[in-house]
Amino acid sequence: MFIDNSPGLSSIRDYIKEIIAEEAIDTDISLLLIETSEDAKRLHFTGSPTVRINGIDIEPNMKTIKGYGLRSFHYLGENQITLLKV
Repeated sequence: MFIDNSPGLSSIRDYIKEIIAEEAIDTDISLLLIETSEDAKRLHFTGSPTVRINGIDIEPNMKTIKGYGLRSFHYLGENQITLLKV
């Protein structure tokens, strides 16, 4: 899931494709554009980019973020995330 002009989308998409190829996983990647605050709330979207596998966010720290909205993440390093309002 992502918002328009998400700075991390292309790199995370490429990284996921690389892992899928290396591990020979038979799967598809679905990209879902989050366009409104209502969509963010309905889909429990904490920020862009969000990667979910079988509906579960792969980033364990997302459980600590309260609220949903149209915003991006900037990863500062291990276990450090800054939210950027868009």
